[in-house]
Amino acid sequence: MPRNLVAENWRLERARYAMVGNRCTDCGAYYFPGKAICIKCSSRELSDYVFNGEGTIVEWTKIHEPATGFEMFTPIYYGIIELQEGVRTSVQFTSITDESKLKPGMKTKMVFRKLFSDGDQGIVTYGFKAAPVFE
Repeated sequence: MPRNLVAENWRLERARYAMVGNRCTDCGAYYFPGKAICIKCSSRELSDYVFNGEGTIVEWTKIHEPATGFEMFTPIYYGIIELQEGVRTSVQFTSITDESKLKPGMKTKMVFRKLFSDGDQGIVTYGFKAAPVFE
């Protein structure tokens, strides 16, 4: 079944292009991407929250055989980061110059990059990737 990239991009626009999630006004829990109901307290009182994009690596891996359409990014570095606000999210890494320096706890900063393109429809999708902060 083909993906409907126009609908997907529209639905994820705020998270994908502006790092907008939300925060529960009752218990203070953060969500990225945003949720309609707070998982912790079941409140529907959530307000928009713009994440600053700074975080740390929880874990990472290197993919040598990517899915079709992602060959240009080979090897792909992918992993889980924890944003400053405490939210964990899976993300592709970029700007890897020395993989031996990638370690859990290493600082990252979200940067805007090309995610993928759909050859049939010609739609190029951009979004955030995590760039390690080599100090």
